[in-house]
Amino acid sequence: MQREAQSPNWLAVNLGMDRRTMSAALEKVNPASEKKTKRGIDRKYFVRDVIDAIWAGESLDAEQERARKDKETADKLAMENALRRGELAELSTVTAAWIDMVAAARAKLLSLPTKLGPQLANIADVGVIAAQIRSEVYAAIDELAADQGAGGGQVENAGGMEVAAGLNGKSVGRRKSPAKQRVERGAGPMAN
Repeated sequence: MQREAQSPNWLAVNLGMDRRTMSAALEKVNPASEKKTKRGIDRKYFVRDVIDAIWAGESLDAEQERARKDKETADKLAMENALRRGELAELSTVTAAWIDMVAAARAKLLSLPTKLGPQLANIADVGVIAAQIRSEVYAAIDELAADQGAGGGQVENAGGMEVAAGLNGKSVGRRKSPAKQRVERGAGPMAN
C-alpha cells in the first residue's frame, strides 16, 4: 500500500480540526508535493507527517503530572474537610432544602384564607380583621422558622393537596381549637 498525500482541507476535516489550526500545524511539516496553480501553490501532505507534527510537542512530563495530581488530591481533601465542618454544602442538598422551605411556606399561606374565613366572617371592624390576619401571618412565619431550624420541611402529595411536613413526618403547624363565630353588635344580617 502506498502513502497518499492529502490537501489541507481534507486533513482538517478528517482530523477534526478547524482550517486555521490545521494551517498553523502544517507550517511545521514539509509538503509531500507542491504544484503551482492560478490561485497559488497547491500543497499536499502525508497524513502520518501531519499527525507527528501535531502531537510531537505534547509528550507528558512525569513531574508536572505528579504535581498536578498532588494538587488535585489536596484540593479534594480540603473540600471534603470543609464539607464535614459545615463550611460547604452540596448544591443538591441546598436546593432540596430551599424547595422544602418554599413549599411549606406556600402550603401554610394558602391555608390562611380557609382558616381565617369563618373566624372573620361576621366581624365588621376592619382594624380587628387586619390585626387577626397579621397575627396569623406572624404565627405562620414563626412556625415555619422554628420548623426550618429543626431540620427543614418536606412536601408530600396527598390526593392533590400539598401538605407540609417536617423530617419526622409530622405535619407542620399546631392544631388549634375550632373557630368560634363572633357576632358583634350592629354587624351581620341580624343587626337591628
